[in-house]
Amino acid sequence: MRASDGRGQNTAGGHAIALYGSGGRVTFVASQPARFLILPGAEIRESVVVQGSFIMNKQAQIEDAVARYRAGEMGYLCAVLEESTVIWCF
Repeated sequence: MRASDGRGQNTAGGHAIALYGSGGRVTFVASQPARFLILPGAEIRESVVVQGSFIMNKQAQIEDAVARYRAGEMGYLCAVLEESTVIWCF
């Protein structure tokens, strides 16, 4: 996929492109079917800690989330009944 804001950026499938600035035009060109998620807004300049599927700002938050997950306090997903329907189970 190629995103062009005048400078142009290329990316492989499954990756993200970040465009910065105010206003203007962006053109996306995909060589195969693609899905887009566009999130406008101000850049959040905060530290990020990633561990598995947990993304937090501090290591202590990650450790707390992992402990709660292991204790079964976050629920779990049941089987998907339809493509767009997921039932939460507790």
